[in-house]
Amino acid sequence: MAGEEKSDPSDNEGLQGQTRREFGRFCPEKFAEFHQDRVSQILQMHKIVPACSKAGEKNPGLPRKIGKSSSDLPNDPFGANFASPACSRQAKFGIIILTTIIIFTSAICLAAGENIAEKVQSFSISGNSADGKNSWQVEGESADIFSETVNMNAIKAKSRSDKINVTLNADEGTFYRDTKDVELRKNVVANTDEGTTLKTDTLKWYAEAEKVTTDDYVQIHRNDVDISGKGAKGSPNLNKIQLNSEVKMTMHPALSASENEAGKGVVKPTTVITCDGSLEVDYKRYISYFNKNVIIEDKEGKIYADKVIAYIDPKEKKISKAIAKGNVKIEHKQNVSYCKKAIYLADKGKIVLIGKPRVVIYSLDKLNEGNS
Repeated sequence: MAGEEKSDPSDNEGLQGQTRREFGRFCPEKFAEFHQDRVSQILQMHKIVPACSKAGEKNPGLPRKIGKSSSDLPNDPFGANFASPACSRQAKFGIIILTTIIIFTSAICLAAGENIAEKVQSFSISGNSADGKNSWQVEGESADIFSETVNMNAIKAKSRSDKINVTLNADEGTFYRDTKDVELRKNVVANTDEGTTLKTDTLKWYAEAEKVTTDDYVQIHRNDVDISGKGAKGSPNLNKIQLNSEVKMTMHPALSASENEAGKGVVKPTTVITCDGSLEVDYKRYISYFNKNVIIEDKEGKIYADKVIAYIDPKEKKISKAIAKGNVKIEHKQNVSYCKKAIYLADKGKIVLIGKPRVVIYSLDKLNEGNS
């Protein structure tokens, strides 16, 4: 018909485009204004316009068919007037379409409010610990900023205190804006200015609690002592750290001055300690606590125990003293000793057996050789 408004076939596309433009961030006022415009468009598209209960009085709640006055329309039990059953069906069809659009766009708006990010080329945020003694800073080369999180790439995080500084690097990660916590992922490396290096696949840094944790395998290197294990937690400065399981510590003894002069060909035997349970390392006190099925192995033999406390000589990079507890078994050459507790004293070159000691000698020659 002449004068009738034709529907635009790209109207749905326009709706989605407008939704994306208008609702990058959800705004209730824009939402209401947007739907009011869409109501008018849909009513006109299907030839439905607001009816007038009286001549010249608008009643936007009662639709009517174009070309009919309100006096010609029969009353509807639900408060709406329609010119005919056909018009009623068409009007109700228009209302169904309108309702569908409202639901659809509402879902888009809510999703947009949660998921649309602001992209930036660089990101940096800093703060202080609760006591004000430590400061921290997180930087990223690029970031997607959401309402609650910031997803970053090429991350560098720093923790500073009056005693030690720590730098953490990772390929990617997430900064949680409310708690200031950081989750680092892929090629995570932590370095301290005291020479400790930690490597893992993921690491969570809790700013307020001042601790770092991971469930992945960890490698730690410090002063020619290498430690590996699955799962870890500790302080951000890495002075104290606990590995949860599958632990292995390898100590590479330092070379003496004469050995250094002899050249690179000199290799001193290593000491290896393994355990199935947790390992707690205190780098400040140079003490390590091994738990569950502990085995100490060096060129002299092996020590088995339920628990071992090892004291590390920071200069010599070797055990200066070890206390083994629970089901202790000592293998030296071809001879075996059993006891409840054993104390190894490196400077004196002896082991003290405590608690029902029992020695099984398989070879006197080997025993004498070991004592000599």
